[in-house]
Amino acid sequence: MLIKDILYPNTDIYRGIKVKKPTRLKENGCFVRAVWGKITENTDFTKNISTLENGCWMGHSANALCNYLKQKTTNFELICVDTFLGSITHSENDKKYLKFKHVYPQIYQEFLNRTKYFKNTQYICPFPQTSTSAMAFFKVKNILFDYIVVDASHESLDIYLDLMSAWLILKPNGIIVGDDFLWESVQCGLRTFLNEQKLNAYHWGNQYLIGKSPDFKLDIIRET
Repeated sequence: MLIKDILYPNTDIYRGIKVKKPTRLKENGCFVRAVWGKITENTDFTKNISTLENGCWMGHSANALCNYLKQKTTNFELICVDTFLGSITHSENDKKYLKFKHVYPQIYQEFLNRTKYFKNTQYICPFPQTSTSAMAFFKVKNILFDYIVVDASHESLDIYLDLMSAWLILKPNGIIVGDDFLWESVQCGLRTFLNEQKLNAYHWGNQYLIGKSPDFKLDIIRET
């Protein structure tokens, strides 16, 4: 059973969404093609690939990843967790994209529209929740993921908690992909997690990666 069928049985999430050209059309999210090409080079694409993105904003990177994976397989789904309310950072820097209506952001509508515009509704399933609630739900339901993207709040404590939660629902050979490694707060939360779990991470540019398998290693990426 697909994860989206557990979340929303017999439900067409995108029904009634009238497609229009999204704002900020360029899909330049955290999913650098070269990084994901390396991550997935040993992936068995005959099996269903489950990916969780924790923190998806308006769906830029989700659709970028989806468009990349469609070149490899149709056996995948991408679950996107976000409150779709933005954050303090967004409120200060991206007010025009929040599109407040009665003081309530309209990011979720933009996410749905973008996904439908790129014809990715078959693969992308939004799950409007806080990180904590979503991760707890997946753990209770014993839902595990091959890949988990951590790109929600960039506060150090939140990064640490999101990594701890992600680790519990990551498959034995799964990989965590984190964004914005160059942020000092992200590095602080990451190092706390790595030190507690006695793990190593690898980073390439602004992304960092943590493998669940003891044998995980990426020779082209600098170890952290």
